[in-house]
Amino acid sequence: MTRVSIIVVTYNAKWEKLKLTINSILLQSGIDYEIIFADDGSAYKLNEKIQEYIQNNCIYRFADSAKNVGTVMNILNGVEKAEGEYIKVISPGDCFYDQL
Repeated sequence: MTRVSIIVVTYNAKWEKLKLTINSILLQSGIDYEIIFADDGSAYKLNEKIQEYIQNNCIYRFADSAKNVGTVMNILNGVEKAEGEYIKVISPGDCFYDQL
């Protein structure tokens, strides 16, 4: 099965929106994926909340910037951590369809 890297790009994200996006990713089935959370130098990090929420439900990692480097560089930071053949970039509040 092909591995897909889902890069969630964040900057001062609201937890409720990020959780909505995480839930939509976790609902996916029939595909081998990993999640990379690429944060662009937010004033507060949600890494601990993400770790507590996801636990061991999937492969995930963080690509954090110490300072704001802009959207394109933030995405590139995530791409550098990605191991998938395909890459999908998504933001907090965006969702994938779940099963019908």
